[in-house]
This record gives sequence, structure tokens and C-alpha cells, in this order.
Amino acid sequence: GDLLLSEEELMLYCLHREASEKVRWIEDLREKLGRGTSQVGDVHARLVSVSDKGRPVAWKRGAVLTYCVLRRTFPIVEAYEEVVRNMREATSEWQSTCGIRFDYQSQHDTSPSLKTTFFVGMAPGSPKFSAISFFPNDPPQRRKLLLGADYLPGPYDRVGILRHEIGHILGFAHEHIRSGAPASCPAD
Repeated sequence: GDLLLSEEELMLYCLHREASEKVRWIEDLREKLGRGTSQVGDVHARLVSVSDKGRPVAWKRGAVLTYCVLRRTFPIVEAYEEVVRNMREATSEWQSTCGIRFDYQSQHDTSPSLKTTFFVGMAPGSPKFSAISFFPNDPPQRRKLLLGADYLPGPYDRVGILRHEIGHILGFAHEHIRSGAPASCPAD
């Protein structure tokens, strides 16, 4: 949905999902047979972290992630200004809880620099999506937070969308990919 994946990464993701489905099926079967489920801990009390070879992927505590907002990618100046404000709010909320600092470098908005950790921009002619981002272990050329055609006109919380994508940038995955996640989201 909102992650940039190469074909190889997509294949690994699919294999991981398939393996998770098998584990879930076995746990469901064990429960139906009255043998209980395997212990996975209190997974509802934690964020799900991205891992690489079994180790969590994250920026070091105290890291400063620099970013710019590419002015030329926005159709009108008001859209660009809104994204600048929304990014400041979303990064501020994460900074207050995660031990990582975000530094907006506006001097690079008109002339992007490889000196920033990532950039934010509109994806021209993009398919319908709100936003996509990256994980900490992605190579520098893939470190971008792209806003799609559905970001600006949507009736939803645009700061919330950026907050969600920044969660990926910090190394957090979607809840539904963890082992033991329910097959569908509960209504309550």
C-alpha cells in the first residue's frame, strides 16, 4: 500500500505473509483442538518494528533526520505551504516521543541536496494513493516521502497521513503484518 518496494522486496513480503498465514492457521487449529496457542507475548502493547535478519531496523537514538519539501512538485503554492505546516506538526509529534529529531531544511526546497536524509514531494501523475515512504535501512536514493493524487483532495486527516508515513521512516511496520495478527481488523 504505502511502501516503495522493489520486485525482490515484494517477493520477500509475499513470502513473509504466506508464512504468517500458515502460523495463524496452525494456531487457530491448535485452539480449536483445545491445545492453546503458542506464546507471542503481549503484541497489542507494542509497535511492530521492521526487522532485517531478525534484528529491529531503526535510527540511533538522538539521530537528526533532515528533510526538505520540494516546491516544484506541488501544483500550487498553497498545497506546498500546507505540506510544510503538516510535516512540522507530524514530525513534532514524533519528536516528543521517539528520541529522534527532525530538521526541516527549507533552503533545499528549491534546489534539492543529497545532504538531507529525505525529501517530501508530490508524485506527478501518480496512481491513486495518499502517501508512500521508506524504512531506515533503505538506500539513500529511495529515501523519499511521496504524496499521491489522493493526499490533497481527501477528506481525512492529512497530518495523520504524514504521521503514519513518518512511523515507517522511523522503522515501524503495519500492525497487520506481524505474526499472530487477526485475519481482518475487528470492528471494535
